[in-house]
Amino acid sequence: MWKKKKKKKRCSDAQNVQGNNFDPLVKQLIKELTKAAPENRGYAEGRATSSSLYAYGIANCWRTMDQKLCTKCVDKASEEILLFLLVVCCTILNLLTSLVHPRIELFEEKTHPLLRP
Repeated sequence: MWKKKKKKKRCSDAQNVQGNNFDPLVKQLIKELTKAAPENRGYAEGRATSSSLYAYGIANCWRTMDQKLCTKCVDKASEEILLFLLVVCCTILNLLTSLVHPRIELFEEKTHPLLRP
């Protein structure tokens, strides 16, 4: 009996995967967001680009958190994200775009390939 192959979703083309430039790009973005959020009332957003690679990110603390607690929170979150970066980068992106309220623009470029269904 033949088994049906499951379709795999990809976040990037083979060139980007082989180039291995995405990880350092995301790590730098996370580092910047982790530093900026506590200093900006618990919120920071940013993007990083390198040739044809794009990384987008948001760091957001609850309004009830003071700067010290927000720092602790985003530091812990960034550690967790970096541990699972290679495995779940696409899942996190898909989850975020699904959870964000439709009227809130998460990305500027609505035609960017990452935003297409």
